[in-house]
Amino acid sequence: MLPRAMAQRNRPSLLLINRTYPPVPGATGRLLWEAARGFARSGWDVTVLTTGPEAGQVQEAPGLNVIRVKGPAKPRGLLGYVRLWWALRRAALAQPAPDLVVSMTDPPLAVCIGDAVARRRGCPHLHWCQDVYPDLLSALAYPLPGPAVRLLALWARTALARCARVVVIGRCMARHLVRAYGLGPSRVSVIPNWPDLALSPHHAAPHGEKPPQALKESGPRFRVLYAGTMGRAHDPEPILDAVRALAETNPEIVFLFAGDGPGMESIERARAAEGLENIRLLPPQPTEHLRNLLESGDVHIVGLKGRALGLCVPCKVYSAFTVGRPCIVLAPPGSEAARVVAEFGAGAVLENATGEALAARILAYRTDSQTWFTAAQGATRAGRVFTPRASIRAFVQRARALIR
Repeated sequence: MLPRAMAQRNRPSLLLINRTYPPVPGATGRLLWEAARGFARSGWDVTVLTTGPEAGQVQEAPGLNVIRVKGPAKPRGLLGYVRLWWALRRAALAQPAPDLVVSMTDPPLAVCIGDAVARRRGCPHLHWCQDVYPDLLSALAYPLPGPAVRLLALWARTALARCARVVVIGRCMARHLVRAYGLGPSRVSVIPNWPDLALSPHHAAPHGEKPPQALKESGPRFRVLYAGTMGRAHDPEPILDAVRALAETNPEIVFLFAGDGPGMESIERARAAEGLENIRLLPPQPTEHLRNLLESGDVHIVGLKGRALGLCVPCKVYSAFTVGRPCIVLAPPGSEAARVVAEFGAGAVLENATGEALAARILAYRTDSQTWFTAAQGATRAGRVFTPRASIRAFVQRARALIR
């Protein structure tokens, strides 16, 4: 028997749940914004349940409604996230029955919100897993008592076991969920995240708006770029050691950091304390400057601590691919970012990298144009594969299969 909403109309209805959604900043919110529009263009009635500075509801596009519960852009501590989780749960259960509910992973254990909706409304539940909680909290040493972690793991395991499908963003994450949570491989789909649509050549900066000065430096510079959040899952020390090693021998090599997070704060402190003049710092850049920023880097750095393997996936590589830039991945070879770079010959993978090893790899790209060009060609090939259109189309297909 078809769900009630599906029986009443030909357009299937979809409820998407995530804490962030533009203009509230956040990588998962950007992906949700693009996916929601993809679903609406494909003939779905889409409702996005998210947070914002004020509660409210608005129709953003034909077939796309956004409902916000009031909440801060950056919740304070564990209690702040718990309050938002409960607010989203109450609002989700108050919505009409959808044909499909999709949960993301912000706030942590949003999978349990989707599970509650699915059980009460009798609809299938697809979990779009960006990070594996609570496993990631333990791996990154968040201060949670052991009993609390075990209880959260039980809730997550129960909710995941009831999902009609789990979409993960990397093969390493699929392996973890199969091995640690006992999910059947046939119920797990790998759909990679995609680069920002603003990286399209058609998204140019508005007339009269100038990019930051750090992107316009003249002279024979070779830029090493780290763009995005540098959080607990990323280690700044090997990068800082490479900065120190190259500061005297190769002052033409400049390290540009654009983003935020505790790792960026460590970079800023080291620059000030040690007078590292080969470091440039920028805040997170608006979308209209994103392509200029990424093209300014001759080589991009992407990192992931080994203990976070399979629990999160650094997706900065896809943005680098879009602009045809080689990547140096500081992560285990089994991580999705490392595997993709190796498969396409789009850069180098350094596991347990030291500053010396990273500096040597950067110098290889700086001094050997053929090495750089070969990796850039690999990145360009990968950029033709990992596109927003391909991933969103695959997502819509997986969702539609659940309501037939």
